[in-house]
This record gives sequence, C-alpha cells and structure tokens, in this order.
Amino acid sequence: MTLRNEVKEVEVGNMWCEDLEVVRKEAKKLFEERFQASHDFGVSLGFVAFKSLPVEVSLSMIADVMEEEVKDAVWQCEGLKSPCPNGYNFNFIKFNWDTLKQDIV
Repeated sequence: MTLRNEVKEVEVGNMWCEDLEVVRKEAKKLFEERFQASHDFGVSLGFVAFKSLPVEVSLSMIADVMEEEVKDAVWQCEGLKSPCPNGYNFNFIKFNWDTLKQDIV
C-alpha cells in the first residue's frame, strides 16, 4: 500500500537520512520552528482611543438571565414561527411554558 503525504527521508546537514526516528525528530523540529506562538504581531496603533461600553452595560452582559426576561422574549415572538427545525413553534412553547421553562431558561 502506498501512502500519500508520506515523508520517507530528510536532509540532515548535507546527508539524506531514512532513519524513522530521525525523520520524526526533524519533522517535529521543523513544525515547532515554523508554528511557534508569538505575541508580537508587529502592529502598533499608537495612541488610538477605542470606544468602550460603560461599566454597567458591560456587567449587564455577563449577568444571569432572569426567567421573566426569557418569558417576555418568547411571548414577543410570533406564535406560528418555529425557533428550530424540530417543528415546535412558539405557540407550543407558550402553551407548555410551565413544563419547558427550566430547559429553556
């Protein structure tokens, strides 16, 4: 069986080597050198001021979602629209809210 994308030998110094362990070691070394992580992206923005959200808005984005907020969102949706391909529409969710709310919230 012939494998594709197979490296059978590598050049070490000025000589070709077929030893499997040497091939593995050299391949690993090559990829480590080429794909080494670097935090220097070579981009400097100087003193550019970026807009940022007020602290209270930022904190509200990571706050727990309240059941009442989710229920309000569901009740604002058109009843015959299906939120996912399973075919259950919002009328079904609204009608069975007491049973489904824990899974939805």
